[in-house]
Amino acid sequence: MPTPVVSVVIPAYRSGRLLRKAVDSVMDQTLKNFEIILVDNNADEETRAEIQTALETYPLKIRVIHEPTQGNCSARNRGILEARGEYMALLDDDDQMYPDRLESQVALARDHPEATIIYGLIDVIS
Repeated sequence: MPTPVVSVVIPAYRSGRLLRKAVDSVMDQTLKNFEIILVDNNADEETRAEIQTALETYPLKIRVIHEPTQGNCSARNRGILEARGEYMALLDDDDQMYPDRLESQVALARDHPEATIIYGLIDVIS
């Protein structure tokens, strides 16, 4: 796999089928040069099944890492350590990205190299 522009880190714990929507929202990005790092953070059985399905569906885009220390911080930090991308994007396992998120954030990062964090607004569904 060529060096990705963005590494998307997704900790997975008890999201079940919501994880599939999160992964699909990354796969639907307009910027295609990314990798997904799914961090199995002692996930439950249903979530592990979704991790396996995602890996089988997108084997060239997804890597699965196990982080035994429980908690989002430990899982994200482990994913960041494993990342190969020039930029990092964080996504919770029950959230979804707008299709142009990575493209617009990378453009902003390149236009503003002095920035250390770039973020966007969120829509709360429930």
